[in-house]
Amino acid sequence: MRLSAHRRRPAFTLLEVMVMISIIAILATLSTAAVMRVQSSQREGNTSKDLQKIQMALDQQRKAARDMIDKENPHPFIVILTSNSDCQPNPTRAKALHAELRMRQEFPQTFLEATKPFSGTMKNPCNQAQTLDFSDRAFNSMYGPKLVYTNALGSASTNDPTLQAAVLLPIVLSQNRGGAQSNVQEAGTVGQFDVGGGRLMSVMVDAWGNPICLRRWATDGETAALTELNQEPNVTKKAITSGFRDPCDPEGLLTAGKWNNNGLAGARALASSWFINTLPTVADPFNGLNRGPYALSAGKDKTYVTEDDIYSFRIQNLGKGN
Repeated sequence: MRLSAHRRRPAFTLLEVMVMISIIAILATLSTAAVMRVQSSQREGNTSKDLQKIQMALDQQRKAARDMIDKENPHPFIVILTSNSDCQPNPTRAKALHAELRMRQEFPQTFLEATKPFSGTMKNPCNQAQTLDFSDRAFNSMYGPKLVYTNALGSASTNDPTLQAAVLLPIVLSQNRGGAQSNVQEAGTVGQFDVGGGRLMSVMVDAWGNPICLRRWATDGETAALTELNQEPNVTKKAITSGFRDPCDPEGLLTAGKWNNNGLAGARALASSWFINTLPTVADPFNGLNRGPYALSAGKDKTYVTEDDIYSFRIQNLGKGN
């Protein structure tokens, strides 16, 4: 009599099922990671394209502004402040300070720079009978807030310096300076952000949804940007050799050694305060460094001033932002 057929073996043992599940989980993880890398690369590429457009627009705006500023005469108070220690005017130093103040006016990166009038007084060191009053209407007309900024900001009151710089970027780019005007909508994605005072304002954003910030001046903490901005091709070999890389002050006449030692007592400290008070992380605004302007994305970590930040000037030079 034939024995009954052997019992049929289960298709998979429990161990085999667990192994298969583990393999599927690993493949899913690898696939997800690959997709995330592709998405991150796409976001970085899209952000870099937008920042390149913004940098080109900033370069055009800067050139148009400087062409206009270079033809102007400094206010008489600036001529007095920048005089030599013997009270003789120093026209080159006066033009340098005039250019710094006018660029601050044209490219503000904080709400204080954009809206706060100049004030305060100083006795004329060369004529004690004269008081220099910096709240003077003519002085503020030349260097103080522009209506385009005060009108645009209105009741905006955010204390976030990152958001302030981002809010100001599209306002800067949309101005018409000697025919240099940008269509902000074509330069990249625009979002709406709460800027306080019950207001929403347009802000250019990167592919991660971070605000893109304006930097007229890199602050002291932005060491990576400062290092690159003061090397070729951002500055010339001549500027590197001389040590005076600030395009507004190519002869370094505003630096401590050439102004404190050869200028009127207290004049440099007063002029410096006009920048330090609004950008407190700039210890010396006249230290001869090139600081911008450029635009900045926080990158995928969404944190500013870290290694993955994307700089518009770097894209212009190297084709990649970080």
